[in-house]
Amino acid sequence: DKPSGITSHKVIEIIRKKLNIRKVGHAGTLDPLATGLLVIMIGKKLYQYARQGLTVAIPLRQVAIKSIKLVGYKEAENQIDIRVECSKGTYIRSLIKDIAEKMGTLATVKELRRIELLNLPTATFSDLAERIKPFVRLEKEINLLAQQEKQLNQHQQSTQEIKERVDGSAGEVLNSPVRRQDKSTPIID
Repeated sequence: DKPSGITSHKVIEIIRKKLNIRKVGHAGTLDPLATGLLVIMIGKKLYQYARQGLTVAIPLRQVAIKSIKLVGYKEAENQIDIRVECSKGTYIRSLIKDIAEKMGTLATVKELRRIELLNLPTATFSDLAERIKPFVRLEKEINLLAQQEKQLNQHQQSTQEIKERVDGSAGEVLNSPVRRQDKSTPIID
């Protein structure tokens, strides 16, 4: 179940990274604002077969709109909610644009949710947002530790530089008539 605010490609990136699998893809891109079923697949892309000289038959498909149902209307917000049952390959944004044109107006998609794919209902979805929470928390903790380590290293470096300069064991030679005679005795106790 893809959450809103993340691209389909980002979902694939997360899965590749977390499961350490390179050949991962998805069926049916969902816009970043869209939620719903995103089928994840492992395997070869069609162009890889072509590069190997293999011919893979790709059947042409006709897109079909099986039904469009009005499920909500908010007059004050000039907003309608519809449920579309369609075949694969249907671009909902294009469908909404076409409907608006037929009505002599303009429209935009505010939210989009895929609720079924390949006869798999939402009850069979795995909640991606919930599944990646531990990884996101862990990643934040690792980043915080890395920042703290960097600050500690900078502090240790600064402390070492100060010590070396005070003890006279390293650093710039200053043009000064004052010279330290006995380097075994610290200037500052």
